[in-house]
Amino acid sequence: MATASSPRKGSMGDEEHLPLYEEFQHTEGQGDILPDTKATPDQVREYLAHLLIDKRNLPLDYVRRTVSKWNVGSGHELRSYSPSMYLDIFGREDGWVIYREVKLSIANEKLKKGGFANRYANREYRSVQEPGQSLQLTRQPQSSSSSL
Repeated sequence: MATASSPRKGSMGDEEHLPLYEEFQHTEGQGDILPDTKATPDQVREYLAHLLIDKRNLPLDYVRRTVSKWNVGSGHELRSYSPSMYLDIFGREDGWVIYREVKLSIANEKLKKGGFANRYANREYRSVQEPGQSLQLTRQPQSSSSSL
């Protein structure tokens, strides 16, 4: 039985220990920009809050409780943690959602920078099809004075 001095889990007493976000101002689109790898835990929490509000339309009070679980990780950890770390930090449901959204943001950042496209940009391919065989692509050897 819960008493006034020992509030039940999820009660108003638990919220007294949550960090205050008085300076938190939500504007659309801030959840799209990943924090730098050297970002502080506060910057990571702010990013996560914007991400959850922008992408998931979650209520601010719920978001504050959720992101307050990120205690000491930097922007590097945000990018490199495994799914199990996200689950350990945020719980099963919130951890998976946050992990998924962060990884999608990382992939989008790489696409914007051309990371995936540049991988094959300097390679030349030619098609080779022998009679009776399927079409095959083979990579041309790279040389500085190649002409086609």
